[in-house]
Amino acid sequence: KKTLVSQWRQSNLTRREFCEQNNLSFHKFRNWITLINQSNCNEFIDIEVVKPPNLSSTIIHYPNGVKLEISNTCTLSELKQLINL
Repeated sequence: KKTLVSQWRQSNLTRREFCEQNNLSFHKFRNWITLINQSNCNEFIDIEVVKPPNLSSTIIHYPNGVKLEISNTCTLSELKQLINL
């Protein structure tokens, strides 16, 4: 299944075209893609957010070494937009 999905991704064909050329059920193939994409997703990890009361920003340290510094005046809406970048 993974091999076929990999071949499709490199083929520049639509899913339907690839299925027709390879005698595959379109619906099964679509399900394979979904399952493979889900298995490749990173799982959520716990992070610790520390917000000292007297500082003007909050820094989030992720386990992979990435640091995200956010102004304490940042609204939830702005934070959501930053995370979705």
